[in-house]
Amino acid sequence: SRGLGDVYKRQATIAEKHIKEIYSIDNLKMDLKSIKVTQFPDDKNAETGEEYKNVYNGTGDFTWQDKRYNFSLIYSKKDATNYTVLYLYSNLDPNKGVDTPLESDQ
Repeated sequence: SRGLGDVYKRQATIAEKHIKEIYSIDNLKMDLKSIKVTQFPDDKNAETGEEYKNVYNGTGDFTWQDKRYNFSLIYSKKDATNYTVLYLYSNLDPNKGVDTPLESDQ
């Protein structure tokens, strides 16, 4: 099941990239064993009607400056290389993140 390992790695890579950008931190370390990924049903942007397909939800832990934090990330995979982050939350800073209004939240 090579495919599943790829999904976890991809999730970790995307999460790391966006956590670094949004929280302006570096040198974080993803705990790959903690990552859980589930596929969500297709969704739509509640404001623009944009459709999101291949929606994945990933949760896990990372370490930064010797402290452990968790994250939750939802993204829509467009193709092999392109995706849209729909939601990102981390207890590193609950006031920052990404939160796209989705029809499934309504």
